[in-house]
Amino acid sequence: MPSAEGDLPPERLRHHQPPSCTGVDYFRPMSVTIGRRHEKRYGALFTCLTTHAVHIELAESLSSDSMILALRRFIARRGTPRVMYSDNGKFRRRKQRTDDTRGYTR
Repeated sequence: MPSAEGDLPPERLRHHQPPSCTGVDYFRPMSVTIGRRHEKRYGALFTCLTTHAVHIELAESLSSDSMILALRRFIARRGTPRVMYSDNGKFRRRKQRTDDTRGYTR
């Protein structure tokens, strides 16, 4: 029976100097207090595929410019990755349906 998950990328199986192979993803917005006002910020999660080390940067918005700035800050601290993986997520919320027979979310 074939696995329900896809094959691992080759970068996950070989030893590399961290952070030469990195994955990036955004996570849900947080409320940040700046002075007396509250603003929404997103977390950019950079994960080393070899050592599973995690680096978190705050991103101002979901725009490309904000992602590029977070990436530049990551590179300034950790070095330039050779390979980067992203889920190319649509940053808009969609309705999710659940399949009761398998328990997976579509």
